[in-house]
Amino acid sequence: MSVTEREAESAINIQLTSCGWRLDPRSRRRNVYKQQTRTPEQNRKLGRKSPDYVLYACEDSDKPTAIVEAKKLGESMTEALDQAINKYAKRINDPSGRPLTIRPRK
Repeated sequence: MSVTEREAESAINIQLTSCGWRLDPRSRRRNVYKQQTRTPEQNRKLGRKSPDYVLYACEDSDKPTAIVEAKKLGESMTEALDQAINKYAKRINDPSGRPLTIRPRK
């Protein structure tokens, strides 16, 4: 079965929402940003790059908690982790700089 990146994003959206993360861009309590960061400064630090998801612990924090990269089935996890850490987390000063793996539910 082939899973596209869009399908992976859909599954991630469901999993994040079920865990209490808020993705609605109209919500003042939003703490998940897709294809962008929360602050203009963080966006500037990334240049033209945009992580799939940036998670913030709470709606009033500008410190990212995690970077999530959606990948289609079969893509290299090593490359995805390198992308999340080196292209995004380190540039926007993610305090952990550690990878977070969300496993699909069975």
